[in-house]
Amino acid sequence: MDLECRLMVQCEACDREDSNNCGSGTKCYNLPGSYYCLCSPGFEPVPRSNELPFPINCKEKRVSKEMSLVKPVRIPPNFLACDRAKYDIVIMVDGSRTVTDPSYRLVLRAVTKFIDYLEIGPYATQIAFVQYSRNIKVAFHLNDFANKKSLIQAVGNIPYSGFGTKTGLAIQKLQDEVLLSSRGRRQRNDLHVIIITDGKSADDVTLPASNLHKITSHVHVIGVSNHVDKKELRDIAGYDGRVTTYPNFKLLEQKMPAMLRNSICPSYGCSENNDYLDVIFALETTLATSGNLFGGMKKFALNVASQFNVGQLSTKVGAVTMGSTSSIEFFLDEHETGTEIAKALEQITHNGREPKLLLGKALQFIEANLLLNRKGRRPGAGLVMIVVTKGNLPDDFASAAASLKNQGAVLHIVGIGPLRRKLMEEISLPQGVVFGTTEATLNSTEISRRVSKEIKKAANCPRIFPPVGIQVHIINEKSIHVSWKSRTGVNSFIVYLYKGDGRDASSYIKQVRVTGNSYVFDEKNGFQPGTQYSVMVQTRRGRGGKNSNVVEFWTDPAQVTGNVKVVRLASNLQISFPPVVGNVDEYKTVLVNASTMEVLAVDTINVKKQKSVKDIIAVFQNNIPGKYLFLVTTVSGPKSSKPVPFDFLVDELEIPKNLKTVLSRTNMLGITWDSIKNVEGYLVELTGPLPGDSTFMIHKTSDPNYTFQKLSPANQYEIKVRSFINNMEQTSDYSRKHISNTAPLPITTLKPTMTSDGVRVKFVGVEKVDHYILSIKFGKDMDNKNILDKTHKS
Repeated sequence: MDLECRLMVQCEACDREDSNNCGSGTKCYNLPGSYYCLCSPGFEPVPRSNELPFPINCKEKRVSKEMSLVKPVRIPPNFLACDRAKYDIVIMVDGSRTVTDPSYRLVLRAVTKFIDYLEIGPYATQIAFVQYSRNIKVAFHLNDFANKKSLIQAVGNIPYSGFGTKTGLAIQKLQDEVLLSSRGRRQRNDLHVIIITDGKSADDVTLPASNLHKITSHVHVIGVSNHVDKKELRDIAGYDGRVTTYPNFKLLEQKMPAMLRNSICPSYGCSENNDYLDVIFALETTLATSGNLFGGMKKFALNVASQFNVGQLSTKVGAVTMGSTSSIEFFLDEHETGTEIAKALEQITHNGREPKLLLGKALQFIEANLLLNRKGRRPGAGLVMIVVTKGNLPDDFASAAASLKNQGAVLHIVGIGPLRRKLMEEISLPQGVVFGTTEATLNSTEISRRVSKEIKKAANCPRIFPPVGIQVHIINEKSIHVSWKSRTGVNSFIVYLYKGDGRDASSYIKQVRVTGNSYVFDEKNGFQPGTQYSVMVQTRRGRGGKNSNVVEFWTDPAQVTGNVKVVRLASNLQISFPPVVGNVDEYKTVLVNASTMEVLAVDTINVKKQKSVKDIIAVFQNNIPGKYLFLVTTVSGPKSSKPVPFDFLVDELEIPKNLKTVLSRTNMLGITWDSIKNVEGYLVELTGPLPGDSTFMIHKTSDPNYTFQKLSPANQYEIKVRSFINNMEQTSDYSRKHISNTAPLPITTLKPTMTSDGVRVKFVGVEKVDHYILSIKFGKDMDNKNILDKTHKS
């Protein structure tokens, strides 16, 4: 029942004894689901060392009679912000042996102090705890504890484990086991991950951290000691994350709680770049404000409005006049510029004749008629009401003011003349401000400037949250689709496109302003294949913006096109093809037997460091005749193209041709034939009479010729030649047979005799000779040859 009450806007927590813990001289104020303690009117806080906002003690103070800006005591803004936080927070603590148990206890104490700033529960902030070392242990999940007391007790009981540091594994387990709906993860609530470590991880953190950045941009990494790897910490935190380092654990215990509070807890209040507000001026039009005073009130409203950026993404302004009855002067959506607002305020007339102001009815009128979406009220925008009055507030307005506050409105009172301070503070507190001034100083520029400054500080300008869940889908080579998730009430974004990782300003390509949660980039010249690009989406509101993580993506590398050229070498196959267009780091090639589909060989050709390549060449130690399939995949960054198949045939080896005898002697034969490309050599075989009993010999040669020696004279020989590769593992068929003869032995004795009828020649014959040729030369001068050839059989 206590939890249910704290979550309901109707709860009157200050009326309950167990909730009203305010000190002396204080007043309790109800808020949606909570309450705050402030000093009562006429009291001021007693200085104290405790930084928590309650209980507080107040002492009576002297009030100056001089009219000036009066600002009530405020709740410390950081506590207010943490108290309103509704986050899912996962705390991951390094429990490795280098931390040691005493230092680990200091970390737990720091975590406990940070938790103490927060409101814990299923409708507030939830916390999970992961201790990691060599083993990863989830101490408790997001939905395990519904109150702060039991949560802090559980943190104190988490034991120290020791062993090594595996941050990457811990981050992955966080995503797999902790960030689940069944474990309490609320998808509409911001996720903050706090990682505390004292050293370098023993495993890789890049991929798990990259996946975590797709889920949340709120990664807080805290490194302790001088042994941490700062680059690794930045990789874990990501582009939008935060890295904090401390030299030792004692300093971490002292400073980490406040640092996390300031980093994580939402900060309220508006700034020059964040004034997403709906502002409503309520001007009193009773008899007390007639004449020149009302003109001054309009001038005051105009001066205050001019301090805001007016526009759909910044501040919108509406106005009512109020007396016994109220009237709408203009709605929030009627005017888009500051000039229009100024003109509209100037045109307001004072028609009221009512003697008194009924503020309660006026507030009810505003809530019923102006705070409507169809009348310009923007969901998510902060709501500010500025009541300008003479100060007579006789009716009951408390319930109407409370109802507006429950809708998130901050009420400010500008009182002219003597102030009924107590009544005014009833309306404005705890966030609103009571301003006291006089008719003479109402139109002072300094007064309006100070008033607008205080209004911005107190306003609940919603934080500008970065887009999350950036997704990039490549439609085709010329178009990409970018989508993201955003907070309710924000639909204006700027999408940035970069070439590369987006960290270098020179890589900027273009930016577009978008309404909605997606955009399609259509590039006329297309996106370069195999190239890294990046996108970043910025939430825009007024002059302010909040960047998402930079999301990198790669276009698909181009596929190999055209024909491949296959060259069969002596001991391998050389396959070449033209390079592709675009960026390529490497080509992966595969040779497959097309008949059996067996993978025969794989080759990777790295071209990343080569500036220009004419042809890509893959070499495989295989050239057996047959049908082959050649697959080529291009790789650029993390992306690969689809394999492109090419088929080809390796023919049988070419048979040597045109054998010729170029040398014939008594014991030698010289043979030549046509040269064949891409063979390792030739096998030359000879059949015929040889010394001894042999009739066959074979020789290997790398040249297209060979000379046989130690042959028998005057014999006939049969010669055949084959080509071969792979050290004679593959050979061609035989060439055609070639017949060649060795020369007979020469005649060694020759006796010519002159006879009456001529010259008679006697000589000793030789074996295996069919006939002889006798040549005779006549004359003294041997240069003048007169030769007669005559064949004799014997």
